[in-house]
Amino acid sequence: MIMMFWILKFPLDKPFLCALLLLLQGLAGTAVAFSVSTSFSNVIALACLNTTTVLSIFLLGGLMWPIE
Repeated sequence: MIMMFWILKFPLDKPFLCALLLLLQGLAGTAVAFSVSTSFSNVIALACLNTTTVLSIFLLGGLMWPIE
């Protein structure tokens, strides 16, 4: 949020909504992590699944796309 509002100068119209969305995003990530960690008893399988999940989120979210 600091980068969005202060560095990139995005308009801050509704700060409560922005904080709420940030909180909900954190809760969703925590829920996914807990559900995945309780599903597996093997640490190696859990690490492989988490790497695949995070990499797919990065690719689908556009974080690793080239800037053209």
